[in-house]
Amino acid sequence: MNPRGSLQSRVTARNRRQRERAHELRESSKRHSAVTRLRAQRKLQRSAERTRMLAKRSALRARRAKGRIQRAAQESARIAHQRRG
Repeated sequence: MNPRGSLQSRVTARNRRQRERAHELRESSKRHSAVTRLRAQRKLQRSAERTRMLAKRSALRARRAKGRIQRAAQESARIAHQRRG
């Protein structure tokens, strides 16, 4: 008998190794796509958060500018009143 085993057992072993390797590759591919999807999801969340913060800062800046304009108008009116009076 052949010391390495029969042809049938070698073929069976090779097929088993191929199935195991294919299974590992499929699992690896699934993990990779899950990680890629999660990464893209987080990127979108960060982008949305940046946009939200930008809009918030813009609104705050506009509110402050409006306050400055109102104070300048009041100061101008006060000075004009003092000059008249």
